[in-house]
Amino acid sequence: MSTPPIQWYPGHIAKARKALQQQLQRVDAVLEVIDARIPLASRHPDLDEWIQDKPRLTVLNRCDRVTPDRLKAWQQWFRQQGID
Repeated sequence: MSTPPIQWYPGHIAKARKALQQQLQRVDAVLEVIDARIPLASRHPDLDEWIQDKPRLTVLNRCDRVTPDRLKAWQQWFRQQGID
């Protein structure tokens, strides 16, 4: 008897992902809010593909939870990547 495959991608995540993609088709610009404590981990990996050439403003949230030097370093890194 074989065991069924493990379902690691829950249906509610797939549903939310599809809804987000549909909403992004209806907007003219995107405001991306990410956590200053974990800026790369709090970004959606597919957002660049989904928004393509639409204007985007990236905002670092929870800035009070990081040191001023760390915040400045992340701001500089994002600017070097071409992300406002």
